[in-house]
Formats: sequence, C-alpha cells, structure tokens
Amino acid sequence: MSIGEFKAVFVASIRAGPGSRRKAFDELENEHGYTFGRGADGFELYDHFLAWVRASGSEDAIKEYQRRFEDFCDHDLLRKEVIHAMTEAKEIRPRFFGTTFRALRFSTLTCAPFVATTAGRMRSVRD
Repeated sequence: MSIGEFKAVFVASIRAGPGSRRKAFDELENEHGYTFGRGADGFELYDHFLAWVRASGSEDAIKEYQRRFEDFCDHDLLRKEVIHAMTEAKEIRPRFFGTTFRALRFSTLTCAPFVATTAGRMRSVRD
C-alpha cells in the first residue's frame, strides 16, 4: 500500500465515526507511538499525522488525537518549539508571513494548551 493509499484509508476511518477512529488511533499507537517521543523526528511524525487528522475535518478527532498522542512527544522539545514560535511571532515582518505562519501553526494549535497546563502543574508543585 502506498503512502497516499494509506492516508486515504486513515482519513476515511476517522470520518467513519468514533469506533473506527479509535481503531485507527490504536493502530497508529501500536505502530508509531513510541516514535513520537524521539526528539525532533518524533515530533515531525506527530505533526505529520496531525495534518492527516485535520484533513478529516473532524474537530473531535483533532482533539482526541492531540489528547491521546501529545504525551508521547518529547516535552522538552515541545516547550522549546513554543518558545521559539513565540519569539518568531514578535519578529513578524510582512515579507516573512509564509515562513512565520508555518512555524506558528504547531504552537498555536497544539503547544500553547500544553504549555499552559504544564506551567500550571509546575506552579502547583513549587507552592
């Protein structure tokens, strides 16, 4: 099966409903879950599959994917990505819009809630 065919089957199973989506995510976890935690390569794979889930058009599927697989990712790398993206956001210039917004896509949709949650946990541990 080619990657294009696999993507089509994966997206169709997400669109088919919660039961089918759960099976697709179970399979994804069995095959690739451990890889998400392997630094930048793992994050890139996570982001790649997140794009496929977004292609399904299901907000519930996107939330479920993020909730289920975000914890597999390297948390130190996620924090660095958010800080980097926030720094870039302050440096936006009209001629760089394509590049900057591509970098911000991950931070605004995925990392910002994660960082807010983690920061809250860190504060409660220190107090």
